[in-house]
Parts: sequence; structure tokens; C-alpha cells
Amino acid sequence: MSSKYNKAWTRIFARVGGLESILNRVRAGEVVSIPAEDIKNYGQRLSWLGRAIISKEGILGSSAGVAAHVNALKNILPKHLLPDEQIECVMSGKGGQLRLHMKLVDEASIRPTTIMQPPTPSLEQVVNAEDLGRFYLLISSFEQELRNFIKDIIGKGFIKRLNNELPAIVNKWREREATDIKWGIEPEEELINYADLTDYIQIIKRYRKIFAANEEELGDVETNLKIFANYGRNPLMHCRTLNIRKFYTTQSAVNFLREWLRRRGKTRQRT
Repeated sequence: MSSKYNKAWTRIFARVGGLESILNRVRAGEVVSIPAEDIKNYGQRLSWLGRAIISKEGILGSSAGVAAHVNALKNILPKHLLPDEQIECVMSGKGGQLRLHMKLVDEASIRPTTIMQPPTPSLEQVVNAEDLGRFYLLISSFEQELRNFIKDIIGKGFIKRLNNELPAIVNKWREREATDIKWGIEPEEELINYADLTDYIQIIKRYRKIFAANEEELGDVETNLKIFANYGRNPLMHCRTLNIRKFYTTQSAVNFLREWLRRRGKTRQRT
């Protein structure tokens, strides 16, 4: 349904990195607080406070009594949400400035009487063999893309540069290479193949000026790399239980990170 507040929310989310970035932070357990003072430019109300829980199907429970500007979020959020995902949205005016607070809701904490929609399929279902193969390809292909990107961005002689400026990382890679040789395992062709998540993050933060446009983008990249590791790479590599929720969450993080790779790659080409 069309609402004069749809455009307002679209612009508000765009100014803080986009809705996908916000949702990934929410999925990581963060309560995200977004400046929303601009909503006042799109209407007049006695009160701008309000609350709603939004799922892929819309607002949970009756929308009667939900303020129009909060109700408009049901026109924006659902297409970005995962099945079975519920986001609590609260407008507050603490400190004299309107802010939208978003957090992931534990489904068990919602009173059953407020839920009007039929239950959606559970995301706790363990992935089958076919999905497991897709999961592995998603993880391995993106990690290779990330390694190539780091090499290309830092440039020729990147190992020598890292050895001078981040020697602990390179020494760790060489120790892992030596362990492979000791156990009769053919070592990796490139040292960066021994990197782990913390190494990627340290490198990106050390050379933040070439990897991120600003501190906000840097924070979003770090958050999504941690989501990629915690929900995808680590469970897969350590043979932990993998469910559909982890798959979708990892896929969402990878989508964000691939767009970051594309964007920064284009920026480097112009310089």
C-alpha cells in the first residue's frame, strides 16, 4: 500500500548504508539506532512515537492503532526479511531527536494472542546434502574472491608490504605452511591461503583508506565479515550443525560484501 512515508524511510535507510546493511547488523545481535528526524518533513502528527513488529508477511497482529509512519515500514522491510524473521521497530524521541530502533525478536517472546498470521516454516531445519554443497560453494568462492581482492588492492609485492607492516600475520601464515610441510602435506601456492577471518579484518583496517570510503563503511564490512564467519565459514569448516537460517544469513552477508568488492573495485579503477 502506498504511503507518503515510504519515500521517507527509503531515504532514511539509504543515508545510513542501506537496509541490507542495517539488517545484517540486527542479525548479528545489535540493536541498531537510526536517526529519523527527517520523517517529520513528510507529515504532521501529535506524536511521532510508536512500535511495531514486522515479519515477511507484514505487521504482526492488528495494524489498528499503529501510527501511520511506523505502519509504513511494512511496505519497506518485508521484502528484505528472511522467512520466519521478525524485527521490532520502535520510534523514540529521547534527547529531543527522533530515532528508529531495530532489533531481532525472539519468536518465543511474542505473546501468541498477538500473532494473526499462520506460522511460517522453521529455519532451524538442518540443510540437506544438496544445500550443503551450495553452502560450501558459497563460502569457498567468496573467500577466494576476497583473497584476490586484497592482493589486487594492495598491489604488487603485497606479501613484502604485509611483512613490513603486519609481520605477525605473515609469520602466522609461514608457521601454518611449515606445519603442512612437516606433515607431508603439499603447501599452498600462496601464503594468503592460510589466512583466517581475523587476518582479513586486520588487513582491511590497517589499509582502511583504500578498502573503505569512511568509518561507517569499514564498520559495515567488519560486521558482515563476522556474520560470514560465525554463521557460515566457521560452522562449515568445523563440521558444526548447519541450518537454513545460517545459510540465508550467510548468503545475505556475502551479497553485501560482494557489492562492497564491486564498489571499491570501481573506485580504484577511477583513481
